Amino acid sequence: MSTELARLGWNSHFQAQLDELDEQELDVRRVAIEHQDRFTLVGGSEAIDAHLTGNLLQSANTGGARPAVGDWVALNQNGAIAHLFSRSTAFQRRSPRGAVQIIAANIDLVLVVTSCNAEFNLRRMERYLSAVAQSGAEPVVVLTKIDLCEDYQVFVDKLSSVVGTCPVFPVATPLGQGIEPLRALLGPGKTLALVGSSGVGKSTLANRLLGVSLFETAAIREQDGKGRHTTTRRELVLLPDERGVLIDTPGMRELQISADERGLDDAFEDILELAQRCRFANCRHQAEPGCEVRGAVEQARLNNYLAITKEQGQSRASKRQTERTVHRGKARSSAPSPKKRKRR
Repeated sequence: MSTELARLGWNSHFQAQLDELDEQELDVRRVAIEHQDRFTLVGGSEAIDAHLTGNLLQSANTGGARPAVGDWVALNQNGAIAHLFSRSTAFQRRSPRGAVQIIAANIDLVLVVTSCNAEFNLRRMERYLSAVAQSGAEPVVVLTKIDLCEDYQVFVDKLSSVVGTCPVFPVATPLGQGIEPLRALLGPGKTLALVGSSGVGKSTLANRLLGVSLFETAAIREQDGKGRHTTTRRELVLLPDERGVLIDTPGMRELQISADERGLDDAFEDILELAQRCRFANCRHQAEPGCEVRGAVEQARLNNYLAITKEQGQSRASKRQTERTVHRGKARSSAPSPKKRKRR
């Protein structure tokens, strides 16, 4: 394992996969930027662009995995991406059509960023924490712009009702207040991702952690406090002083959760514990008698839980339909061609 790869997060999980490959002369890289038809890769003396091999492209187009920012890949002798290493973690969301989109792969720590302004939204925070728990990464909540409100402790208290044991770090990024405790979480080879809606200060925080103004920033709109999309793509960069790797992401105002139930269990543990005491095992927590959840949990939180549960059911149905479609397509492509009758 080279020092450069170790700095970018290469570890025994990926080395074990490389050792099992028949072809050992592969150039290992990490995806820094995902373009429409190519990928910018880091890991060598300089960043390079590469395309997928025909086989990998065909697999991606028929339901297989497509490399995302944070993924580890291997190039063949022709400089094409020939192998995608299995992920250790993956932060993802579901599109309105049911497709799963990987936001960032192989991340250790997800900084869920919110702010002391109109972008503060507990229901959105519940969704983010559910998605992080599903990813397998560790969540951390960052509360920005504490210098722009009269009493930021009010926001901290509100967050305490939904974050559980997840730590909350209040920061005033331009002033550097609260930044050092965040930096203490970083380390060599560790990958962190910044997620949150537009206007919460992700790019400003990223620049502060980097020590340089690499990501563009913009002020929020004064009339409604809404943010502007300054980050337009996901990008992986190396943090200075052996602090690890950072992935910045565009703002996401909507976040639909995919079919995996692990994140839901972690983000709504209080509801699941109460549900075990309901009179009926299949209680929907709406109008059933003997429901222990309804009335014990804030209605807005319960509504969000029920909405996410419904989305997961739709996601599972969509996933099964996609799998059937892909299976039929593969079956047709592998079936022998019908024999043509000879003309008499």
